[in-house]
Parts: sequence; structure tokens; C-alpha cells
Amino acid sequence: MGEETKRKCLYSKAVILRETQIVTNMNTIIISSEPTEPTYQSLGDHLRITRTSKGLDFEAVAEETKISLKNLRAMEENNYDSLPADVFTRGFYALYARLLSLDPNEILKKYDTEKNISKKSENNIPTPRSSSKDHVALAERPSNLPFSSLGLLLLLLLIFGAFLCWYFSWNPATYLSQKLRNSDLSAQQAESTLKSPEKEFFALQSMLDIPTMSNASEVKQQVNYPVLATDNYIIKAHFNQTTKVTIAIDDLPVFDNVYEKGESAAWSANKKINITLPGKTDTILSLNQTPIHLPPTDNTTLTISLPYDLLR
Repeated sequence: MGEETKRKCLYSKAVILRETQIVTNMNTIIISSEPTEPTYQSLGDHLRITRTSKGLDFEAVAEETKISLKNLRAMEENNYDSLPADVFTRGFYALYARLLSLDPNEILKKYDTEKNISKKSENNIPTPRSSSKDHVALAERPSNLPFSSLGLLLLLLLIFGAFLCWYFSWNPATYLSQKLRNSDLSAQQAESTLKSPEKEFFALQSMLDIPTMSNASEVKQQVNYPVLATDNYIIKAHFNQTTKVTIAIDDLPVFDNVYEKGESAAWSANKKINITLPGKTDTILSLNQTPIHLPPTDNTTLTISLPYDLLR
């Protein structure tokens, strides 16, 4: 009985020692397996991984968003220099995010952050002075050669033109004087057919660029098509002054509307929409809740074609 009791005690101690070693090893494994920091995922990688997880290729995305394949590749490669103006690029990212069921605001914030980091890194790259001087020296061209070539070309053109006039017995001075005389006569005839009050009215209308009474009555009849949430493009406008707008939606007839100061309007389209505004306008436009910055122009009118202006 004494030896059997000893064997049981030794066996119990061995079991307890083995269990203690197992627990110690498990604690060592748990302690040693420290959490690793997640690797940073760029905006382009995030879009690419989300797109591939949904089983979409570039062609399918381009068909749905109307974004060109070149711009899609630049977006996923974080190649911001190859993308168009910032207002159009932000519209691209918003459309892409909605297609992938992502939050457009978060995507745009990440775009702004990464673009600013990219600009700072480019500005911090040192450029040796010697290399810049070499580039300037290589870029300089001989000053005498272009002017002499241009002068010789103009001389040859004058000689050739004089030969043609002599050969066809055509006098350009006589031709221009006849054209000017005919234009003066036609202008005098047009003025003689109008009475003085009509002249003043049309002169004032041309200076102020206001619609006639007949056109104003037509414009007052507002044309309003329903805004469909299922359409690809929803354009909203807020008018800070009385503005006449010409609108062409998809294949529908073109129409004109006049909006008073403080009014707002919205239109939707599946394929395209063209909006013509006065050249100097304070109208605020947005495409799918993304603001559109109107480019400055010296023309009397400004036409915005969406989404084609975004794809340039």
C-alpha cells in the first residue's frame, strides 16, 4: 500500500506540473501575440479593393458613372496630376463613392488630405540650381532665327498674293470699298423702315439685353419637368438675381425660364443636361449635391454641359 500511494502521488504531481507548463505556454503565446498596427490604406487602394469586392471592372464603372477609363485609373492610382480641375474631380469621387455604397463626404475628406500631402511632398523636393540653369540654357532658342524665318514667310506670302491678284485681274481695294458701300446702304435702308420710337426701343433693348414683350410672355410660362430621384444627374440652382436660363434635358425640347431673385430650381437627367446662363451670373449650381464652380468668361452667355464638362 505504501508504494502504490507513492506512485499515485508522483503521478498527481506530474499531471499538475504538465498542466502548469501548458498554462504557462498559453500565457506566453497570449502575451507575445501583441496586436499589430493596421497598415495605411490609400484612397485609391480603398476604391480598388471595394470595387473588386463587388465584382466590378473599369468598364462597368465607366458605364454607370460616365467617368472615362483614364480618369478611373488615375483615381485608383492616386495620380492627382492626371485628373481634371478640382471641381470636376470632386464630382468624380462623389459619383464613384455612391456607386460603391461609400460615404461621399468621407471619400472627399480623404481626397483633400491626400492631395494636400502630395502637394507638400512635391514642394519639398530640392532642385539643384545647376540643373535648373542647364534646363534654362537648353530651353533658350536663338533669337534671330525665328524672326528671320517669319519675315521670309510673310514676304513669300505677299509675293504670291500679289501674283494671284495680277493673274486674275482682281483689286482687293476695290472689292473692300464695294462691300463697305453695300453694307452702309443696307443699314440706311433698315433704319429708314423704322420709326424713331421703335429705334429707341430696339437700341435700349440691345444695350440692356432684355427680352421683348412677346418673349417675356413666353418666358413667364414656366416649364417645369418633374425631378426624378432615379435619374443619374440631379442639378440644383439658386438665383441671387433675376436670371433667364435656357435648359436642354436629354432629348426633351429646349425651353427658357426666368427666375426671380432668391428663387431656387432643380432638374434631373439620365444622359445629359445643358444649362445656358448670362456670362456674369451669381447663380449657385450643384450636381448631385456637389457644388459646381462656374468658370469666369467674358462672353455674354455661359453654357454648362453636364456631365461632359466633368469628363474633360
